[in-house]
Amino acid sequence: MTRQPDAAILVATAHSPSFHQLYDLLRKYKDPYLVGVDRGALKLIHRGLMPELAVGDFDSVTVHEKKLIKQQSMNYQEADNRKDDTDLELALAAVQERFPTLRNYYIFGGIGSGNHQGRIDHLLGNIWLGFQPRFQDILDQLTFVEDDSIIKYYGPGDHELHARHHQQYLSIFTLGSVKNLSIQKAAYPLAPQDIDYPKAFLSNHVLNSQRPIALSFDQGKVLVIWQLENPPNHHRPNFFR
Repeated sequence: MTRQPDAAILVATAHSPSFHQLYDLLRKYKDPYLVGVDRGALKLIHRGLMPELAVGDFDSVTVHEKKLIKQQSMNYQEADNRKDDTDLELALAAVQERFPTLRNYYIFGGIGSGNHQGRIDHLLGNIWLGFQPRFQDILDQLTFVEDDSIIKYYGPGDHELHARHHQQYLSIFTLGSVKNLSIQKAAYPLAPQDIDYPKAFLSNHVLNSQRPIALSFDQGKVLVIWQLENPPNHHRPNFFR
């Protein structure tokens, strides 16, 4: 019988991944597929987690570290560092090829948060995954996870945006032209209107945890960020419990 995981968890290298969120996801899913992206594979191994797939050009690790990744990963896929795709793009494409019907994708260490900001070029490159035709089939199931934030893409339709934590801001970004965009049941509602350019609607929030924000639009693409503002170091929110 061909295996069909219920989620893919990819650990990238932008900064220190949010492992407490990752452990919650490992408990949530029955059969997650764990992927180390370049040095992200080493970070998994140092936590005692075996990558089922390690992907990248591995130019960010030493010869000894690369040997360890090869030994400790179930599958190893090394790319030439003179390539057009980023390591994360290679990893997503590899998982899609192995499991064409898989629909839950989580990316750790792809954005940066708090004092662990990654490179701005990596940040933009990762966000722009949402524009690539090859990833459109999984776009609405793709989630970036950091210690203090969750990022998701949305396509046309009616959506409910639930509060993920009681001290949370929610920002909505149009990724190009969006038709008939409406934000309702929020602290700052928006009447239906067309937006002809990328625009940010920042720092909104859910008024009532039992009453989600209603987001709807007829055409285009939207990015939503749930963000905790300056959470104290001792406070570690759990988005997946």
